[in-house]
Amino acid sequence: MAYEIFIEPELQDLQEAENAAEWQQICTELGLNGQLNLSDKSPESKAPPYMAIDPKTARIIRVLCPCKTKIADYKQATIPLEILKEVHNAQQHGWFKSIYVFSDDKTPDPFVIGFLHSDYEWNAPAMLIGRWGAEMIPFELLEEKAIQRLRNYAKDALMEMKSYVENAGQNIDSFIQKCLTGKQVQTINFNTPDLHGSSSSLPF
Repeated sequence: MAYEIFIEPELQDLQEAENAAEWQQICTELGLNGQLNLSDKSPESKAPPYMAIDPKTARIIRVLCPCKTKIADYKQATIPLEILKEVHNAQQHGWFKSIYVFSDDKTPDPFVIGFLHSDYEWNAPAMLIGRWGAEMIPFELLEEKAIQRLRNYAKDALMEMKSYVENAGQNIDSFIQKCLTGKQVQTINFNTPDLHGSSSSLPF
């Protein structure tokens, strides 16, 4: 079983107490409150060293792993020891308000993601702690896999919409009557949710 921990190389040295203290001091002197907020939950005033997740990566993860489970409740597969050690370290430092496992029933190669403390939990920044699976597929290939999955979903959705439009076009009066009586006109909804979206909302 392969695994990967997503510690940013340039933040690795902040795990040393001396470097963390110097980072904290400089941020304080510069008044970098946004940076200080990242470390204010840690008893050692250390900032989380994990990879921040950009919107595109978040959607790729969500397409491939639509099942979102709190790590305490995850039971789909055994979590590797090294991943558990990293989660334990993150919890000891208090970096995250919540940690979730994102997985897929078909190809269970899960991601472990931590959500930072935030006044608005629905929009809390997220960091990628680790992932595991039979093999570590590069992110470039994961993107291709996500595109292929969305392509299949899109084809079905567009064919359904085409059929609806053709039927409406052949029965304009019926379509207008439905509109006048307040019935909602069918629309296509092809949005990929971010990490905060519910697991049932993918992909339509």
